[in-house]
Amino acid sequence: MTQGRLRSLLTLIIWGAVAVGFGYAVFSSGGPGAIASDRGRRILAVAFLAFGFLSQPAMLYVTRIRPGARHVLSDERDERLGHRSTIIGFSVVVLYVYLACLGLWEHYHEPGLVPAGWLWLLAYSTVILTFVAPSIAFLVQDVGKLGHAEG
Repeated sequence: MTQGRLRSLLTLIIWGAVAVGFGYAVFSSGGPGAIASDRGRRILAVAFLAFGFLSQPAMLYVTRIRPGARHVLSDERDERLGHRSTIIGFSVVVLYVYLACLGLWEHYHEPGLVPAGWLWLLAYSTVILTFVAPSIAFLVQDVGKLGHAEG
């Protein structure tokens, strides 16, 4: 397994777990609109994010290329996939933020007030998606190229 594939897979596992835990914390007991007044749920959600922020650099350190390694852990193909995955991930995140903001405006423009919990959700979910989207893009492209030799 190449370094790119391994890192994308582990990033997806780490931030997928963060997304599930964060989603549970945010959408339970009243949802995002009520999270601003529930300190326990906010702490739980932030704890899941802290897990992701601490696990990510640890995973990068463990999967680093060591001098004298016998197996090829990275190649030019991984670099191309990584570059394309970054562009795709950036595009997904921008589109998500754009559509979420439009949706919040559309839903709350009459009362003139967006509950703070929704903005909190937008901020933190954007961080999660920033890690998940490029990882998925890398793995999808990688699987699509497994049967094709590049020349």
